[in-house]
Amino acid sequence: MRRRCFDACRAEGLRTELDDRAEKMGAKIRDAELAKIPYMAIVGQKELESKTVSVGAIKAATGFGGALSRSWRQVAAESKKTA
Repeated sequence: MRRRCFDACRAEGLRTELDDRAEKMGAKIRDAELAKIPYMAIVGQKELESKTVSVGAIKAATGFGGALSRSWRQVAAESKKTA
């Protein structure tokens, strides 16, 4: 699922990094925020079970989630608006 998420993001033309380090989720999120990465896709155990993805938008301090394809279309649309 994580790899599928990564591939879907690439297919939408977004620059993508996969953080597959053996760190706690909170540490990964903190590192992304410190690096000022505008969007994070969180695919934890809950998302794996429901086959969804949670997307965090750092600028808006809110997030959204849902089906993988819909989430990445939203991220792509948002990134094009701010580009």
